[in-house]
Amino acid sequence: MKIGENTRMILVTFVVSKTKDIPKAIQAIGEQQEETVDGLNQRQNKHILGEVVIERTKNCSVATILTDLAQAGFEVAKVVCKRMLDGRWQVKIEFVPHGDIKNRGGYLPKARDQIEEAVITLCEDAFWAARVYLNSFFSNGKVDPKGKMLSIVFDGRTTLVMPNGGPVVEWQKDEFGRHVGNVPLPIKAKHRLVITDNTIKLVSV
Repeated sequence: MKIGENTRMILVTFVVSKTKDIPKAIQAIGEQQEETVDGLNQRQNKHILGEVVIERTKNCSVATILTDLAQAGFEVAKVVCKRMLDGRWQVKIEFVPHGDIKNRGGYLPKARDQIEEAVITLCEDAFWAARVYLNSFFSNGKVDPKGKMLSIVFDGRTTLVMPNGGPVVEWQKDEFGRHVGNVPLPIKAKHRLVITDNTIKLVSV
């Protein structure tokens, strides 16, 4: 799908099961919220989720998404950490066009480098299940008829890093399920979520 001039925001959401999976910089800087029952109902409402652009796809590498968004003309404007009613956390990162960032005051311009480093950690230290929706864009509580918001959701986190800092590995197997090679190798993604030529897409690895 093409990211056009009418894309006013790209909302990237990471869903994690434990607080420790949220980088400390995001915990310290991000706005803290608690999910409400109404919020839960909205999250589960498929109509509100919007038009599906990419169906939920497991085992995706998203390592380049921050760089891809920057090259597409977007930068971080706001970060929210929301604790969900089921105990998980949403890390919601708003990206807006470079030309709009000056209108987004507050703390983040001073802390953007820290936030971007933390987002890189989220992206590079795990594979994710990825899905993408196209939504209406709301401005001052009203639908902007000319604006759209792209929502990218990452959940189903598969860590790539062991507690000792080494890579998570697995044995390669042949068609009969027998080990191949002398040592297990770092796990590999089956897909990459990328933005190239202002188009967001899944690429098979």
